[in-house]
Amino acid sequence: MSKWNDSIFLVDANYVAYRGLYGLFQAPISEIENAMFYGFTNTLISIGKGVKVGKERIKPKNIILCWDSKHSYRRMLYPGYKKRPDNLDDHQKKVIEAVQVAFPKLRSWMQRINIPGYLYAGYEADDLMAAFVKQFNHKFIIVTRDEDLFQMLNKRVAMYRLVKKEKKLYTVDTFIDKYGIGPNKWARVKAIGGCTSDTIPGVKGIGEKTAIKYLADGDMGVSIHQSSKILSNIERIDLFETLTTLPLEGKVFPQLSIDKREPDWDAFTKFCQVYNFKSFIMKFKDVMEALT
Repeated sequence: MSKWNDSIFLVDANYVAYRGLYGLFQAPISEIENAMFYGFTNTLISIGKGVKVGKERIKPKNIILCWDSKHSYRRMLYPGYKKRPDNLDDHQKKVIEAVQVAFPKLRSWMQRINIPGYLYAGYEADDLMAAFVKQFNHKFIIVTRDEDLFQMLNKRVAMYRLVKKEKKLYTVDTFIDKYGIGPNKWARVKAIGGCTSDTIPGVKGIGEKTAIKYLADGDMGVSIHQSSKILSNIERIDLFETLTTLPLEGKVFPQLSIDKREPDWDAFTKFCQVYNFKSFIMKFKDVMEALT
């Protein structure tokens, strides 16, 4: 039996909602909301059934949704943070706008269905997941694609990367085996090597592998030129590390709870009727087992 049984699953809800976004770039705008809600619900049910690790399936003790705030304190510290690409065509921009309009509706439905979820103005899902890990002495599995959360790994926190080609459970041991450093150095790695998803440039010409070598072995792990570039950018690196460290500036969220809630099945049925999700109604027993 896995040591990770009875873990609470902290779910990066924004990522789950965005997962199919690029597949929707050619879809009619009128279909975006329905497709997004279906994909989100289907993934949530799949997570509720448990994540497969080797021959085992680890089922969550509880599922907690963590949402990004529309506004970010990080962008106040660094205006280039998570800057939207400039090369999107008009339809792609309209798709993203439609998704942003749909987010409050999706959160509202999850609240009505009574799935535990949290959002705090100015903060991201990553901050909330990190806060849960720091505030509660419990076993957690973080469900996300975001590598930033590697820094939270320890003996009672694992991360399940929800990526099609790499559905894998990372523990502190597998992380050290792969990268050769402790998770506590990961925020500094991203600050030096850069983070594409957050549009944090890092030090020009220094990538993730070089940053890891530098933090693992100091000057011995990199060339004199690379070491000089890093040392001459310390102030910039410190700023980027503020952005990559979770939670932002050690924020504490006093209203967090790990208590399990009973879903409101009448609300779930209404949700399925509104969006014509007949498949979930037809498999209602399976849905109940996954989310209860």
